[in-house]
Amino acid sequence: LRTFLYKVTDKAGFILKHPDVPEENITEITFSKIDNKIIVPTSQTYQGRIDIEYALDTTEEDSEILVLLKTGESVEGAVDGLRINGAKSGLLRVDMRWMRGDTIEIVGPRMKDIMVKNIVVVGIDADKAADFLTDPSPHSIGDKVPFNDRIVQKNLLFRSTTSSISEDRKSILFIFFDDDDGGISAVSSNNFGIEWHYYYGIVEPIATDAVEFPFCVTNFKGNSCFMFFLYLGAIFCKKISFSSFLMEDANLIERFDDRFIEGNEEKKILPKETASIYSERGDVLRRKTLSYMAAGETNESLLSVFGFDTNIGQLRPFEIREIETRNDDGSINIAKSRVRKQPIVRGPRAAFTNSPIEGLFFSAYRNDKGIMRLWHMGVVDDGRSEELGSGGGKIQLQCNYSTDDGINWFDQWEYIAFGLNRVRFDKVSGIPFIDKGVS
Repeated sequence: LRTFLYKVTDKAGFILKHPDVPEENITEITFSKIDNKIIVPTSQTYQGRIDIEYALDTTEEDSEILVLLKTGESVEGAVDGLRINGAKSGLLRVDMRWMRGDTIEIVGPRMKDIMVKNIVVVGIDADKAADFLTDPSPHSIGDKVPFNDRIVQKNLLFRSTTSSISEDRKSILFIFFDDDDGGISAVSSNNFGIEWHYYYGIVEPIATDAVEFPFCVTNFKGNSCFMFFLYLGAIFCKKISFSSFLMEDANLIERFDDRFIEGNEEKKILPKETASIYSERGDVLRRKTLSYMAAGETNESLLSVFGFDTNIGQLRPFEIREIETRNDDGSINIAKSRVRKQPIVRGPRAAFTNSPIEGLFFSAYRNDKGIMRLWHMGVVDDGRSEELGSGGGKIQLQCNYSTDDGINWFDQWEYIAFGLNRVRFDKVSGIPFIDKGVS
């Protein structure tokens, strides 16, 4: 009860009904009515629910209402599809699932006629509303804590700008979202959204740059999904097996940078990966499952992340590292292994238009034959249009396709018009490209 804040229009009446609620958590507020709108001030916090006791003429039919959560004049969230009925003593209850804002507005044609008897807004204390990544209480950073302490009755609160949902064969739900670390994490529920568990860092920031805007395509036959995301102006695709999500990895946070130790070439000290607190499957999912470039421009920044060494003019994506692994008895093994420096790559046979991605919106699907198509807006430098993008060309709808589960991608329009006749390989980097100078 001490976690929640209550904004009420009748503080004395609320205290009588709820004597267990600490009085310091209760604040009396005053609402206002303007035309067809009820305005409820709440202060800037996370709002969970609003209850409105009202009276309304029963002779008229019920009507639609819209509930808006606002910060200043900006709309932070909305709950629509609601209807209000005439009643001598009615209750309108709206669950807002912890949207953030400082004002709630209830809008509808019958709001001008309603008589409000009482309003209760349930919010959460700002001190208790820290993002999961910055609140150490429900999880462990670095060391595992007892399973029950991590999982049982632990609240999850996190902020995100973009999310995408998928599900496995058993109807376990997975939501992938931009996390506060600049990566993409996930939550899952095996009881249709009642309880959720947090899985950190499905894709972590790469070379300190953020990955963002996840979009999932479900593959029920393979019990997996293909997650697309944006990184350095290009779109990447990562195949994610749902069997890799183990409960023993839930609500655990381990940032790869915290377990990676840089080497020293002059002193002949190899880079080192210390043992992960995640299960073997969880570690493979996060760091050893590659993401493949599906669209965009292979610019200098991406070439560097891919491992292109400008000093020798060659791709060198691998390095020798000391890798620690943990045995069942807790002891540590150390072995040398040749691994990729970064978990992203461009497929060896991928060939598509080398153009910047325009905008943040893209979509993809996978047909019954396993062919995936990715749709996005990109720049084509044909000089025939006044609608110029960042690359100085015409912005057009682009379509790339893959027939091998998202590893190699090819330009759909190019294939229709020219087949593979204009595909060439860069002499320095070895990366395939489309030579549009060939007729």
